[in-house]
Amino acid sequence: MRQGIEGLVAVRGGLEVGQLERRFCAHVLAQAVQSVTVDQGDAGRAQLEAERGLRARLAPQGITGTNYLEIDYVDPPPPMLPIAWTPNNVYIPSTPSTVSQFVNAASDIIDRLQRLDIEGTLANLNRLMTTTNDRLAAIDAKGLSDRATRTLDRLERQLVARVGEHRLVQQRVRPLGQR
Repeated sequence: MRQGIEGLVAVRGGLEVGQLERRFCAHVLAQAVQSVTVDQGDAGRAQLEAERGLRARLAPQGITGTNYLEIDYVDPPPPMLPIAWTPNNVYIPSTPSTVSQFVNAASDIIDRLQRLDIEGTLANLNRLMTTTNDRLAAIDAKGLSDRATRTLDRLERQLVARVGEHRLVQQRVRPLGQR
């Protein structure tokens, strides 16, 4: 399926939708672009297609910085903005180019990064690490280890004593059961 601009003919879906003129106009990014006009007889059709989402936008041609005017359908169709003037030719609304959408998103990210209090966050993190280190250093690990060892030794002695008592009780109870 052909679409885009082929030679001096604007094509969409294999159908010729207009002629490319060598008329230049000021545009976003201060670049001169060629404009597309459609036969005045197709004004009703162009309006219907615009309502279905037909939009014009700048599109990059590779990475060389060269742009061309792309006419394509946007899904879902964005609302058509009212215009306060009567165009001399058929009016096909524009939509932001992929490049400008990318640039806007990158700009939003940079704005968010600039609003972050990175210095304050790093200062808080440093205070937290210092406090943690001070608290860990204040813990008497050797003392805790010694107390834990003494407690476990006492528990072990008591367990051995209880096991011995249990065996003694079993030895006394068996003869009673045999009577």
